[in-house]
Amino acid sequence: MRKSLATFFSSLVIAALVPINAAQSVPSPSATPSPSASATRATVSITVKPSLVITSSTYKIGGKVSSLLSPSPVPSPSKSPAQSPSASPSASPTASPTAIPVRIQQKINGNWVMIATTKVTRSGRWGISLVAPPTLGYLVLRAAYGKTNSAHFGIRVASLPNIKVAGPGGRIAGVDISRWQHTILPINFKRMAQAGIAFVFIKGSDGNMSDDKITRPLANTDSASVKAAGMYVGYYHFGRVPASNSSQVLIASAKKQAAQALARLAELGGYGGYTLPYVLDIESAPRTATSASITLWTKTWLDQMYAATGRRSIVYSYRYFLSRKFSKDSETNDYLRQSALWLAHPGNPANPNVVPGHLDNSPGCFQTAWTLPDCTATWSFWQYTSRGDRELYGIPWSPSGGAPCPAGTNYCSTFVAQSRRHLDMNVFNGSIFDLMALAQGTWSQTPKPVITPSPSPTPNPTPKP
Repeated sequence: MRKSLATFFSSLVIAALVPINAAQSVPSPSATPSPSASATRATVSITVKPSLVITSSTYKIGGKVSSLLSPSPVPSPSKSPAQSPSASPSASPTASPTAIPVRIQQKINGNWVMIATTKVTRSGRWGISLVAPPTLGYLVLRAAYGKTNSAHFGIRVASLPNIKVAGPGGRIAGVDISRWQHTILPINFKRMAQAGIAFVFIKGSDGNMSDDKITRPLANTDSASVKAAGMYVGYYHFGRVPASNSSQVLIASAKKQAAQALARLAELGGYGGYTLPYVLDIESAPRTATSASITLWTKTWLDQMYAATGRRSIVYSYRYFLSRKFSKDSETNDYLRQSALWLAHPGNPANPNVVPGHLDNSPGCFQTAWTLPDCTATWSFWQYTSRGDRELYGIPWSPSGGAPCPAGTNYCSTFVAQSRRHLDMNVFNGSIFDLMALAQGTWSQTPKPVITPSPSPTPNPTPKP
């Protein structure tokens, strides 16, 4: 016999929202048993979500719904008792399962508030475009479908930085500075920003305490000036691996230097929206240090920084050191690849024949943790020269041999005692959004496969403290 409408809705609740065909209210003896409520309970997931959006910009989120729900059936006209229960579905029309929308909810003042809805396709896919608010902030969103909710997630809302893509090869440009760019005259960081520099790495700390005493006041002054000029700022620690292969000594040294870098980071204002991850500058070690010792020291330092900040530090070095001084096992490679690479490699980024990580004058490449199958390197920053023109970027300099300052220069002084061509230049391998993600702490390095080692040439390091 036909079920009453009240009985129908009771069955709907008991079945935990299992789709029911109103035209088949009396099952045939051979019908397959209805699936259990737990087996068909709808779930909604998020598969497309940004971690960072720009104020007032459009962004997309999307996902998938499993076990589509059927909405309440459309009431059908009264039928005579003699009507066959096996009538075609058209006799008792039912709304499409896709009529139930996915609701986008935002957590506001502790409550979940619906801000938009979107349809679900018959395959269970859904997507929607939203507009970020015009002010900076942090959004917490989730998707709801029926009585189920997805896991919530956060989106940072940031303003688009005024960055010029002014580096060679159409890339974002940056510099790194230390005591060697400082003189009796101040650096004009506003001029530096006007010249197209988007980021500045400052030497923030040094494992040698006497050098660190020189570094500390300069880092404090430069950090404030770089931020005031509107550029991204980063700090690097010049690592000092001890002359010992004792695990106890190595671990103690790395922990001490990491604590030193963490204290300096806090002193410099910590991580803000325009602060890049702290860099480990690892470019030298005692001759007696084994690859296992250097690897242990490096991983300990990186571990300490990550545990304290939740962000992976950037690793700076040059090709030979990376290819010869670290352990080659897959565990080490996978670990190091979690960090962004800042690679020192002399060359012109505008020249397509110059490939970071390649050998200079022969086929092949340096095999490091960041080497890809096509013999290129997964680099994020490329230090391509140490001979940048200080005049262009507001850094005082002196002419050689006591010559007078050329006409038309603004930063030349005979009292500086630093040459004009003495500045490390860098480019970033990514978009403005990628640089923002690094500064916001939402960037992650996807592990890449390691190729068969290629012969490495005689070392030709160019780094300096």
